[in-house]
Amino acid sequence: KSLCQLAMESTNNSHFNLISSVTSSSSSAPSHNSHLIPYANWNWGGQFARPLPEGELFPTKEVKLRTIFELWHFGREDRNIRPYKEIDAEHFSGDKKIVRKSRSQAKSAVEKMDGLIKSINNNFWVLPIAERDAVWSIAMQQLEQELNPLLTEKKRKVRLHDMAYCSLYENYLSRS
Repeated sequence: KSLCQLAMESTNNSHFNLISSVTSSSSSAPSHNSHLIPYANWNWGGQFARPLPEGELFPTKEVKLRTIFELWHFGREDRNIRPYKEIDAEHFSGDKKIVRKSRSQAKSAVEKMDGLIKSINNNFWVLPIAERDAVWSIAMQQLEQELNPLLTEKKRKVRLHDMAYCSLYENYLSRS
């Protein structure tokens, strides 16, 4: 199973929940060949060929950066849902203002990590999982160093590996 399959499960309302047994040390990017995955389309609300099933919500503020990174780039392979970067906010259920804000924050956080990862290894996407995990760890260390003045200003120990993407954006990335 991919990390996205292990890290999340849908409740009856399609809310995402993290499975507590998944930790940052065991996380890895799922193997992915996007050109081979037949993404599904759903018909609901008087519209055809929607990229998401009815009731699908954008991941909540509690979702960690690594999970949103994988959803952004890979989607939900277990449900044939395309990468979230390819899905406009209006296709997600829920308050559209909140969805747009969460999607924007996720995009900013993922783009920050993409830049750090690219500076470390431009071939990240073709590396074996263990090597991708090592590059991810280095990128997180670089992010912590970059944000160190803000972390010090808050006068508390912060583990960016455990931080949700919205918290990371709101407390640090929007200010850096």
